[in-house]
Amino acid sequence: EKAQSVINFLKTQQDASGKIIDGGISDWAIMSFGAAGQYAQDIATTSASLLDFAKAYNFTDESDLLNLCASYPRHILAFLAGGIPASDASIQNLIVKIKSAECYKNNKFGLNGINDDIFALLAILAADTPVSEPIVNEILATIIADQTADGAFTWAGWASADITGAAINALQYAKNKGAIIDKNIFTKARAYLKSQQLSDGGWGFGTSDVLTTGWAMMGINSLDEG
Repeated sequence: EKAQSVINFLKTQQDASGKIIDGGISDWAIMSFGAAGQYAQDIATTSASLLDFAKAYNFTDESDLLNLCASYPRHILAFLAGGIPASDASIQNLIVKIKSAECYKNNKFGLNGINDDIFALLAILAADTPVSEPIVNEILATIIADQTADGAFTWAGWASADITGAAINALQYAKNKGAIIDKNIFTKARAYLKSQQLSDGGWGFGTSDVLTTGWAMMGINSLDEG
């Protein structure tokens, strides 16, 4: 019931072009609708669907221009959640961008920090890139090397529960795809999240917030913990 109320709210935010707020939020909304069993093609105004907007979107939002190497993977995940097959040109063209020198050079992906690495790992694996490819192994190595002694993952050096949850989720997904991941990485990350849980059950920076708590929960769920 609560999830449905969120879905209903998102629908009220759609405009005539099909988008919900902007390109990034539209992508996340597509993933939310997909998780609720609703395809973005069916989320429509009288003139355009949410998927129509996503297909035409060209990364012009200022927030995307700050780091396109995080935006490309997010868009792939949205397309997949919208029912577009991994073999489709719209996804394969983004894979090419991810693997190009724009994002991947000198065996490193994207900007400093592991935020874009996490989304790239999720996206390319979801689009059927083999775990044996060098880009997969190098992104994995970058994420794993970021883990601190107490189990946290970081935003370019700043430990937090949200990036730790996201990293656990990505690493567990890679493991499910056949990558070899040391179980101690998950054990330490789980212990860190438990140590950071606040008295009301959530996570945040002094006070629980829904964004940090959501990412922490996704990491915990990926480890099959309630």
